[in-house]
Amino acid sequence: MSAPLYRRRRPAVACIECRRRKVKCDRALPCGPCGNASLLCGYRNPNNGLTPSDPRAGPTATDLPTSATSEKDGTQTGAVSSSPINLTPSSSGSAGLPPLFTFSSRYTFPGDLEMNQSKPVDLPGRTVSHAKSLGCGKHYIQSSFRQSEHLNILLHRSDHADVQSLWDQCTHYARIIKSERAIKYYTQLGPPNITNNLLPKSTCDRLVMLYLHTFEAVFRVLHIPTFMQQYELYWNNPQGASRAFPSTLALVLAIGACFISKAEADELQLLAPKWIAGAQFWLTESFEMFGIDLSVLQVSALLLLARQTVPDPSELVWISGDFPLRIAVGLGLHKETRIHFPEFSPLESEMRKRLWATILEMSVQSSLDTGMPPSISSDDFDSESPSNIDDVDASNLSTASDIADGFTQSTIQRMMMHTMPVRLQILRYCNALKKPPGQDYQWVVKLGMQLDAMCHSHTATLQSYQRNTNPDTPKPTEFQIHLLNMLTRRFLLALHSPFAVDAKADQSFYFSRKVLTENALACLSPLQLVPQAPLPGGSSPENQQHELLGLMVRGGDLIRHMLCHATAILIVELTTELEENAFPITNSLSRDLFFHAIEESMAIFRRRIQAGETSVDIYVLFSCVMAQAKVMKAGLAPQRHNVEPAKDSLKFCGELLRFQAQVSAVSSLGLTQDLQVALESDLGASNVWDGMV
Repeated sequence: MSAPLYRRRRPAVACIECRRRKVKCDRALPCGPCGNASLLCGYRNPNNGLTPSDPRAGPTATDLPTSATSEKDGTQTGAVSSSPINLTPSSSGSAGLPPLFTFSSRYTFPGDLEMNQSKPVDLPGRTVSHAKSLGCGKHYIQSSFRQSEHLNILLHRSDHADVQSLWDQCTHYARIIKSERAIKYYTQLGPPNITNNLLPKSTCDRLVMLYLHTFEAVFRVLHIPTFMQQYELYWNNPQGASRAFPSTLALVLAIGACFISKAEADELQLLAPKWIAGAQFWLTESFEMFGIDLSVLQVSALLLLARQTVPDPSELVWISGDFPLRIAVGLGLHKETRIHFPEFSPLESEMRKRLWATILEMSVQSSLDTGMPPSISSDDFDSESPSNIDDVDASNLSTASDIADGFTQSTIQRMMMHTMPVRLQILRYCNALKKPPGQDYQWVVKLGMQLDAMCHSHTATLQSYQRNTNPDTPKPTEFQIHLLNMLTRRFLLALHSPFAVDAKADQSFYFSRKVLTENALACLSPLQLVPQAPLPGGSSPENQQHELLGLMVRGGDLIRHMLCHATAILIVELTTELEENAFPITNSLSRDLFFHAIEESMAIFRRRIQAGETSVDIYVLFSCVMAQAKVMKAGLAPQRHNVEPAKDSLKFCGELLRFQAQVSAVSSLGLTQDLQVALESDLGASNVWDGMV
């Protein structure tokens, strides 16, 4: 006979972090000690009386109603699910009331409760994790959400059964979609074989050129002349290709599929996960059977980039973020070849610098997304930036001296490496648990101004290249400029977000509020440059805008985090100005600018859901806040008890997810394309898509 469960006689009223740190808690949300220590404040669910440290505490039969049936219906696994934590203040007036919105475990906002009727198991000693505090970023993004009452008040509305029902439907469809994707992903493991996928060479040519004009123009991985030579040889004699080339080509095609037009995207978006899974299988196999060289490192870097072109990637993609970095350090790429490896040829030395710059960039971006300290510092490498040369000149650096000051295929990467030391400092400061002495607000302002000056300098330089009237001179594309701005300016958002929270109470932090607004607009608004000439591959300015839109719609965590953070900042600033209304005439233009940028961002979020993203909570939240902002702009009092915006956005998302879930089921059963078209017509998906365009 098992021993009875031990229950606390007195419920814990202090927050989780204060109990862990053994300090006095004032029971606010967030409490004073957590706010001073920049910690995420949360409270245990008072209904759970189990002592976390008691070894006898375990789940009862009533705690796991879904686990008992998971073996029968196959909809749930027996693994321990994420335990929600009640982050609402424990008061008698709000106890037991369901919130207006309940979010999946990937998004944990203040006020979250369970999405399901069944309660998952509570892990002993569990604390709130910064890595899952928000699906759109980490603790510095959550500080942006805490700035506005309108971003929090919607999370605490109660007794709206119709809204809860719509949300449960979205959750149900999202789980079906993810389950189908997981089955397809793990059943497709095997070496990639492009020729067996029956893609015509003309289609592959387009995908290759799309990759070269987009990601390869920013993240240098390949030597383009060598790759194109191997590409032509592969089509003539696939058996004569190098061991790594099929995987390299598969990932190049998968990345290029992110930028294909909507009319051709359906089939290619189904093939891209197969290519990525095949390359990952080959990479794992090569570690077991062969040695590691630059070709294996190129596949590792391309795999990391390819995962950033999937709209709803795996939860654990960030784990592999530092994997290529470790390989690169093992191969000595962090060392300057001119000093440590003088025997290397100019081409090999240049490729090592480019690969190191790309892998370091992706590692830094991954650390910013996950809220983790950087895996390397500026003192751990001495590799210089890549030379400012084109690929055709990489074999003989002496012939490239006459174009050293112009725009080349390595200029964007050199600019990113120029800001790398400052961004590493910002990253270490933002994600550090203990701030070193001397790193006060003045130090933060100085550090941010250094990065901001570099960004302005790079923008001015690229604009000067754009104004060059020589048709034979290469010019930067809008895609390159906007992606460079996003990759660098998002560090300013992370640096100043915690200080902008206190800008209302302390005017000395107003500078951070201004920096956030300016850089959020820069991240959401592509630079309007002079008309561009067609690229050598035939990419017109319209195609370049389409490529940028394709990345916004189908991009992975990096793009989603940037969009979410920048949009939240503008929403907070907009609602703050509407509340203060100090200068209505002066602020009218800025308000219109904010409304326009936020509405464009909301359109991107809608299209991301259409493209396959299953997380709809951020879109629902922003839709409700924008509805309140429009009411305030009209001079009316916000109707905070009005749930119609939530119902409308949830109905919209539920219809999209229902369509995707049924299409996934059709695809899994292997039905014909005609049936899929009939299903799409039955669901009215074409009208949904037209409404978003």
